[in-house]
Amino acid sequence: MKVSVAEELKGQFRVGLIQARGLRLVDREEALARELEGLCQRLRQFHTGPQAKEYSAQQALAEAHTRVGVDVTGQIPPLLQTIEAALANRPFLVAHSGEAFILLCAFELFLPIALYDLSSLQGDLEVRRGAPGEHYETASGGLVQAEGQVILADAAGPAGRPGEAAAHVSPTTATTRGLLVLFAPGDHPEGRVTGYLHLIGRRLRDFCHGELLGKGVLG
Repeated sequence: MKVSVAEELKGQFRVGLIQARGLRLVDREEALARELEGLCQRLRQFHTGPQAKEYSAQQALAEAHTRVGVDVTGQIPPLLQTIEAALANRPFLVAHSGEAFILLCAFELFLPIALYDLSSLQGDLEVRRGAPGEHYETASGGLVQAEGQVILADAAGPAGRPGEAAAHVSPTTATTRGLLVLFAPGDHPEGRVTGYLHLIGRRLRDFCHGELLGKGVLG
């Protein structure tokens, strides 16, 4: 599978990729659940209340989405909805360990990250802007109007946007082959993004029990 970035978008952001097989996604992975809850507690401690840092975790993640081309003022990306709930100590739905793994990585790095079911993707992938009339359904049942937005598309059309996979390519507990896609602002050096992928790769092996087939950075 080839992944490319449309010419008009080159230099605006970097795209980190990890391909894996042998994933074992379950309804709840206890060690992962504890790790995610511990991280959420630390975020609440440092980014809310009277002792909060001026620049909050929610603001950092929202800015990262904006800088890679996601409109956060309209259809709010799911990672931003979840971190808002986490910081407010409200319950949030985690469908399976693959989703918990993505939340852990995104909340650690404050970057848009998504996991795709590799077996559901069709043909080569391109990061491009959505064409008029293009849209996709989200895993939660919403509809994202993709026109003009930065999206990841396969041969069948829009497959998601930074930080979100479309419903038809989202992983489930039956998923064994995955493609992780990370977006970072264009001023992040390639070596820094490679470091992100090393961290995520370790997390993936630890919590999703996957075998890494390859990783790389575009842009």
